[in-house]
Amino acid sequence: MRTTSIHHAHHIRAYSRMARSDFWLFELSVWFHALALSLVSIFIPILLYKTGFSISEIILYYFLFNLFDVPLNFAASALTRHIGARAVAIIGTFAAILFIISLLNLHTSGAYVCNLVIMAIFAALYDTMYWVAHLYLFIQSDTDIDHTSKNTGVFYAVRQTAITIGPIIGAAILLFFNEQILLFMVIIFFLISIVPLSVMHHPSNKPAKKLLLHDFFEHLGVRRTYLSKMFYNFHNEVETTLFPLFIFTLFGTIQSVAAIPLIASLAAIIIALSLGTVPHEHRRRTIITGAILIAITWVGRIFLLHSVFLYASVLLVGVFSYLVLVPLDSDIFENARKNGDPLSASMYRNVVDMSANTVLYGTLLLVTNVFPASMAIAVTGLTVLILANIFLHRKTITVPPIPENIA
Repeated sequence: MRTTSIHHAHHIRAYSRMARSDFWLFELSVWFHALALSLVSIFIPILLYKTGFSISEIILYYFLFNLFDVPLNFAASALTRHIGARAVAIIGTFAAILFIISLLNLHTSGAYVCNLVIMAIFAALYDTMYWVAHLYLFIQSDTDIDHTSKNTGVFYAVRQTAITIGPIIGAAILLFFNEQILLFMVIIFFLISIVPLSVMHHPSNKPAKKLLLHDFFEHLGVRRTYLSKMFYNFHNEVETTLFPLFIFTLFGTIQSVAAIPLIASLAAIIIALSLGTVPHEHRRRTIITGAILIAITWVGRIFLLHSVFLYASVLLVGVFSYLVLVPLDSDIFENARKNGDPLSASMYRNVVDMSANTVLYGTLLLVTNVFPASMAIAVTGLTVLILANIFLHRKTITVPPIPENIA
């Protein structure tokens, strides 16, 4: 009996070491991937603008990208169940490389709308394949259920360190070399990110369970969390895509844009790690506080266009955003582990994000003054998020039992 117990304990310790090894291999892959993406992501609308595309054409590209993205999430989920999350994440990374190649061959002459459609398709394939699969892998590789907030903070802090240095490197390449060198560097780092991902050995690479839509969203706490994530993304998309373009149109230099993620990231790393200490019962209050502070900052941006305030606001939003994002994702990841369907959690998280983006860019296609309208939409989304968390006030997520009719 004692020998059996010792043997069992040895296997538990070995599995724990394997799981933690997977977690850090995953984080290493995420770091290189985030570095590759951050080299160019903030500059994508700038590159489109410098190539000769108008603001309305750039908005059209992002509308098409998000429109294609929403249904492709369901295809990414089905493929993950069939061939496994690591394979799908790797496919998504190669789709990102194809997107970069399409950027290399971008031009405004001739059938420029065709160019935008091709770019949008590759971007949507990348976003759905990589993000759905890699968030599933994060949930599965993080086996420390009692410290979900802490590990979610680590997840964002690791990404943020790469996001901090990526735009600086990207700006330096654009200043001293050219767009082609930058995009080749992006491809190299994307390829490197595949290496740690390919050697992970977590046994739950292929999801076994699938909850029906009704069962997944049966309880109020789950619906509130995903609703909050959707309305938060109005702000997030404006902040990460349109606000840098707005800064570029104001100041006209690559340096002015590269400074944005540097300012935001240094504070964000600290706040992302510290949010691991926020008790579960205080998450909703933290979300409301963060959303109110971001909304106030956006109102200030609308009425005060001074450069000092604009850059100071980047620092403020960089901190306040994590007051919302880390608790929301902690709830999503905890619920995913408890209901036994982390892949659906990852898919629906991406679906609500990209649905919000589709509405955002579809609305902006209809207006003339894109930047003021986008800021107003960001404030509106945050207002709905605040109201949802005040009035849908169940403090904890009640996780439904796994039903009999598992698909």
